[in-house]
Amino acid sequence: MNNRWLVLMAAMTAFAVAPEAHAQEGQVFRVRPPRSRSLRPARVEEPRRPAPAARPARESAPVAVAKKPAVRRTETHAPVATTPAAPAPAPVPPALLGEPVRVAMAAPKPEPKPEPKPEPKPDTTTRVAPPVASVVAAPAPAAAPVVAAVAAPAAPPVRSEAPRSDSTAKKPAAAPAAPAVRAIEVGTGAVRFGGVVQAWYVDGSNRAERTFRLRRAEMRFNGDITPKARWTLMVDPAKALKLTTTYDSVGGSKVVTDDRVSQASLILQDAFVSLNVVGITVDAGQMKLPLGYEGFALGSGKLPMMDRSLMVNDGKYGVAREMGVMGTGPLSRDVTLSLGLFNGAGENQNTVDGNPQKVVAGRLTLKSGIPGLQLGTSGTWSGADSKENPRRHRLGADLVFLRGPLTLQSEVMRGWDGSVDRLGYYGLAAVRRGTVELAGRYDSWDRDLHKETAASNVLERDYTLGLNYYLSGSAVRLQSNVTRRTYGGILPDGNLIQMSIQTAW
Repeated sequence: MNNRWLVLMAAMTAFAVAPEAHAQEGQVFRVRPPRSRSLRPARVEEPRRPAPAARPARESAPVAVAKKPAVRRTETHAPVATTPAAPAPAPVPPALLGEPVRVAMAAPKPEPKPEPKPEPKPDTTTRVAPPVASVVAAPAPAAAPVVAAVAAPAAPPVRSEAPRSDSTAKKPAAAPAAPAVRAIEVGTGAVRFGGVVQAWYVDGSNRAERTFRLRRAEMRFNGDITPKARWTLMVDPAKALKLTTTYDSVGGSKVVTDDRVSQASLILQDAFVSLNVVGITVDAGQMKLPLGYEGFALGSGKLPMMDRSLMVNDGKYGVAREMGVMGTGPLSRDVTLSLGLFNGAGENQNTVDGNPQKVVAGRLTLKSGIPGLQLGTSGTWSGADSKENPRRHRLGADLVFLRGPLTLQSEVMRGWDGSVDRLGYYGLAAVRRGTVELAGRYDSWDRDLHKETAASNVLERDYTLGLNYYLSGSAVRLQSNVTRRTYGGILPDGNLIQMSIQTAW
């Protein structure tokens, strides 16, 4: 009898020592008295951790796995815990029965466990968690649905928010469609509005006044009547009225016989209708004469300098407007011709012709084989010279080179106005880098090639240096020009300083 108790005590001691062989450092195991005399597998209790409140699905998965006696998780990375075909645990004496735990020992003699990898000694709660997570992910078929079930509830809000975000973003994007309409809808066709406004400050010496000035306030309107019919109207309220004085000789003295407002100083500039006929544009009304590049082809808002050259401003060899008819069309791919019949060469703006003789004006442009280079020639012919109708002949040539930031521009023109022979020419170069442009111009204007006696016939040479600063692309521009004026000793030389702000649209 005593021998039996000794054998029983030895068996109980062996089972009590066996769990400790599988325990890791820092774990605590308790052995409670048996609640019943039925033999059950010994269960070792692990330190309890509070279950995460936000993820109940992950806590339920180990409970479902623990019910299967053949597949039980172990805290000790033992191969037996993750193998479905592990043998059933042997019965344990009643004295060693305790509360059930999630992982059961597979046998009294544990299989040799793999040598654990060296790792820093963490907190007990932190170290026990990785084996549990790894065991859940280890059984391939069972763990995947659990993870998917936990992540699934978060997906629907993401999918439901995306359509709302898209719909919200698309509503403002549809609103800016209105600015695409660049024309004002009218009763017939459409109207476009553009213009140039320039405010100047001028200071200098010798014949120059220190003053502010509104140089230009051009407002241009274009309209489409049909696909082949258009109209153009341009006014400049900044134009200053000028007087036209007529003189006559009485008893060897010069006497004023007439004094009236110059019609050319009125605000009306352009007013004509355009028709497209078999590829040729026909303009009828008041318009610019096709004379020169700077005066005819280059708009006021695109000048590299603050103003045009002397021959254009003073001699009206360009920017001359008359009533008439003109046709423009291509002669070939690189050659364009503008040819028209007008009342005069610029002296009859905003009025009718005082004689039956008309002026023929034309301009021919050629795009050379060099990219950016354009050549042109232009002129007018007014017929025979007479006292009632003095001749208004013009003949000139121009060269323009535009490539990248570089601009090269030059013109020469000679004119015959009655008995007066005139000549003007200039050369201009400009370089633009970003918002800054530097320009220089040499300008010569001889008002009478045969006389050098007074201000009316003196030869003037100007040397101008300009600096332009562009704001908002090219819509707003600040400009400054410094000019040295020379008169060949007939008049005192002088300096001119000009500053302006310009907006063009």
